[in-house]
Amino acid sequence: MKKVIKNVTLSIVTNDKAEPEERVNFDGSLRVSGDWRNVDFAESAPKRPRARNTRVFDGEMLTTVAKPDGSYQLHTKNINPLKINDFAQRMFCEATALVEKLNERR
Repeated sequence: MKKVIKNVTLSIVTNDKAEPEERVNFDGSLRVSGDWRNVDFAESAPKRPRARNTRVFDGEMLTTVAKPDGSYQLHTKNINPLKINDFAQRMFCEATALVEKLNERR
């Protein structure tokens, strides 16, 4: 896209053919000629989304994710143990189910 604004030719090069009207932020580089008559803006290549850890187990009280290095990370959900009947026994049962699930993955 080229536009002339106040005797300056502004060129914008985007990475996609369709330019959505709702997009207001561009990330890229700006090149200005010595006499300030030509300004070129080139949009940088889109960044790939960062791969997140895959969820292996999602229980009532525990979740586990597999990390890229092969290890597992255990998370407890935000719960109030005083409001759960037989909390220790239920947590133990869920942890046992988690260990069995991880043994199946090996």
